[in-house]
Amino acid sequence: MLRKITLALVVISVFSAVCMLADCFAFDAMLIEKTQALGECENCDFSGAKLIGINFMDAKLDNSDFTGADLKGGSLKTCDECNFTNANLTDVIMEQAYLHHSVFTNTNLANANLKKANMAKGDFTGANIAKANFIGAKLKQAQFNTANAKDTNFSFSDLTDVDFMSADLEGAKFRGASMKGTVLKKANLKNADFTGTDLSETRHHTDSRFNYNTNRLEEIDDPIKCDDLLKAGAIIDSSTKCNN
Repeated sequence: MLRKITLALVVISVFSAVCMLADCFAFDAMLIEKTQALGECENCDFSGAKLIGINFMDAKLDNSDFTGADLKGGSLKTCDECNFTNANLTDVIMEQAYLHHSVFTNTNLANANLKKANMAKGDFTGANIAKANFIGAKLKQAQFNTANAKDTNFSFSDLTDVDFMSADLEGAKFRGASMKGTVLKKANLKNADFTGTDLSETRHHTDSRFNYNTNRLEEIDDPIKCDDLLKAGAIIDSSTKCNN
C-alpha cells in the first residue's frame, strides 16, 4: 500500500514538473486570439492569465476580470468597470484609455503610461503607481488610499474629489492639476510639486466643531494651508494657491 502511495506521488510530481515546462495550465490562447480578431471580449475572464506584452488596443474589454493577471508591457484602450486587483501592469500602455470605475486594488502600475486616460471613480487602494504617467488624466472621485505614488506625474490631471489619504506622494508632480475637494490627509508630501496648482479647496485636517444649529459635535475638513505644505516638505511657489 505504501509503495502504491509513493508511486502515485512520484507520478504526480513528474506530471507537475512536465506541465510547468510545457505550460499545461496555460491560459486559453484561443480566447486571446478571438479577442484580438473580433476587437471585443466584454465580461471575459482573464484572471491569472499570462498576458505579458499583449496588445489589446483595438479590443473592447468592458467588465472583464484581470485579477492576478500579468500584463507587463502590454497595452489596452477600452476596459470600463474592469477588475485588475493584484494584477501586474508594470510598463503597461493605457494612454487615452477608457477605464472608468475600474478596480486596481493592490495592482502594480509602476512606470505605466496612463496619459490622458479616463479613470474616473477608479479604485487604486494600496496600488503601486510609482513613476507612472497620469498627465492630463481624468481621475475624478478616484481612490488612492495608501497607494505608493512616489515620483508619479499627475500634472494637469483632474483630481477633483480624489482621495489620497495616507498615500506616499513623495516626489509626485501635481503641476497645474485640478484639486478641488482632493483629500491629502496623512499623505507623505515630501518634495511633491504643487507649482501652479490651486489647493484652496483641498482637504487636509479634520477638526471637531460644535454645530449650534443641530446641537451636535461634527467633523469638519479644513483646507490645506501653505504652512502645512512647507512643513511637509512640498514644493510650492507664488503660482500655488493655498490658504494662509
